[in-house]
Amino acid sequence: MRRLFAMQRCLIFLLVGGMLTFSVQHTSQGQGGKKIYWTEWDGRTQTGKVRRAHLDGSYVKDVVTGLKDPRAIALDTLRRKVYWTDYGTGKIQRADFTGRNIEDIVIGFKFREGGMLRIACDEKGCQGEAFPHEGGKIELPHEALIDPYGLALDAGKGRIYWGNDLLGTIQSANLNGSDAKNLLYIGIRVPTNFDIEIGGDKMYWINVERRGKGGKIQRANLDGSSPEDIVGGLRGPHDIALDRVGRKLYWTADGNKIQRANLDGNNVEDVVTGLTNVSVLALDPIVGKVYWVSDDLDTGISKIQRANLDGSRIEDVITGLVNVWKIALYSPGAYTVTPSRNRLTTTWAEMK
Repeated sequence: MRRLFAMQRCLIFLLVGGMLTFSVQHTSQGQGGKKIYWTEWDGRTQTGKVRRAHLDGSYVKDVVTGLKDPRAIALDTLRRKVYWTDYGTGKIQRADFTGRNIEDIVIGFKFREGGMLRIACDEKGCQGEAFPHEGGKIELPHEALIDPYGLALDAGKGRIYWGNDLLGTIQSANLNGSDAKNLLYIGIRVPTNFDIEIGGDKMYWINVERRGKGGKIQRANLDGSSPEDIVGGLRGPHDIALDRVGRKLYWTADGNKIQRANLDGNNVEDVVTGLTNVSVLALDPIVGKVYWVSDDLDTGISKIQRANLDGSRIEDVITGLVNVWKIALYSPGAYTVTPSRNRLTTTWAEMK
C-alpha cells in the first residue's frame, strides 16, 4: 500500500511539473516576449534613436528618440535596462526597456576634428588639454578622458565594458557608472568598428588596424590579464557575437559574409556568404538563428535579416531602416521545473 501511494505521489509531481513547464513556456512564447533592439541614425535630421520589434519584425516601436548619434547597444535582462553609447556626445546612457528613466552613466569628452588634444599619462593616471578649433583651452582630468566605442554587459557581476578611443584602452565600471577603471591597453586608437562581448570569465573584442591593413579577434580575462590573439588575418571584421550554447564565436567579415570558430579561435568556417555590406550581427542560439544588418551604401537604407545557424533559410525580418548601427536580442528567460518525489524545484535561467 505504501509503495502504491509513493508511486501515485511521484506521478502527481511529474504531471504537475510537466504542466508548469508547458504553461510557462507557452505563455512566454505565445506573448512574443523575445524582441530585437537596435540603434538607428538619420543623416537628414542628424538625430538617432533606439528602437525595438518582435523577432518576426512585427510591432516596430521607437523606445528612445532625440539622441545625437547612438551606436553600440547592450541589454540588461535582469534589471530590464537598455544601454547605449552616443558617438555624438561621448556618453554611455541607459533607460528602462520602455524608454523611460533615461540616465547618463558615463560622461566622457567628445573631441571635435580641427582642434588639438594633448594627453599625458603617468602611474597616477592621465591628464588632458583640449584646444578647440574656435579657440580656448579645456582642462581634462583623468575621469573625463573617455570616448566610448563598443559596449558589453556582465549583468551577473554588475559590470559594463567599453573601448575608450582617447586612451586606446578597454575600460569597465559598475552598471551605474561608478568605479570606472582601465583594464587593458589595446592600441593607439580604438577603431570605429570596435566591438566587445563578454562570455564566462573572458572578454572578446575586434581590433582592426588602421588604413585597411586587416584585423583580428582577441580575448583576455575580465580583469584585462592574459590577452591573446585567437583569430588573425581577417579582412574587415566588424562585429562579433558569442553562442554560449554551442560554444562558438561568430563575426562579420569582408562586408559579405558571416564566419564562426570555436571560442579558442580554432576551426574557422563560413556560415553565410554572398551578403551585401553586412555589418553587425546578433544570435538567438536557443532557437538556432543568426541575425544581421545589410546596408545599401548608395541609399543609406538598412535591413535586418536572419538565417539558421548553419546559414540556411535566409529571410528578411525588417526592411526600410536607416543606418542601423547595432542590434541586440532580448529573451525574457526560461523556467525549468525539476520534479522530485518530495518537492518541486523551479529555476530561472537568463538567456541573451
